[in-house]
Amino acid sequence: MLGRTNRHHTPYRSVVVYLAAAALIIVAAAGQEQELVLFYAVAVFVSFLVGLVAMARFARREDKTALAWVNGLAAVAAALLWR
Repeated sequence: MLGRTNRHHTPYRSVVVYLAAAALIIVAAAGQEQELVLFYAVAVFVSFLVGLVAMARFARREDKTALAWVNGLAAVAAALLWR
């Protein structure tokens, strides 16, 4: 659904979805700069956490046990720091 691309490999629908999400965040933060910084900080943290989980799954699927453990432990540490 979000994967159809143009000749520059840009997924049209994804761009529209991200534009709508960005507009929603700006409206939710009422345009206040400090509120937007908080949204950004949470988004960066969640992206990092999801990336670690994805890398752990990929390493496990590729039979790289040590890398899977390192990424899994890093994901657990990041999740604990979130609290």
